[in-house]
Amino acid sequence: MDPNNLEEAREIYQRAEKRVEEKIGFFRHLGIYLFVNLILLAVNLILSRDFLWVLVPICTWGIAILAHCFSVFALGGKRLEGWKKRAIEKEIQKIKEKKG
Repeated sequence: MDPNNLEEAREIYQRAEKRVEEKIGFFRHLGIYLFVNLILLAVNLILSRDFLWVLVPICTWGIAILAHCFSVFALGGKRLEGWKKRAIEKEIQKIKEKKG
């Protein structure tokens, strides 16, 4: 068995596993958002129907949910992976320059 293929397969598996964890993290975040805000809405409607203060956490947290969704599904982790790879290469260059 070619060790390069094995290493490549391991890397592909790890990247896929990371993407699945990112998606699970988003859906967990969305579920918590919905659960907490439904409770807050119920409390708001029971205690003070004339002022909908619940819109503040719904909207502000909603912006964070949209950003999380965009980062997971639109960017797909590519931007962060690319930055990480470039940062590692930059550090390798610095180390090589110090030794040379």
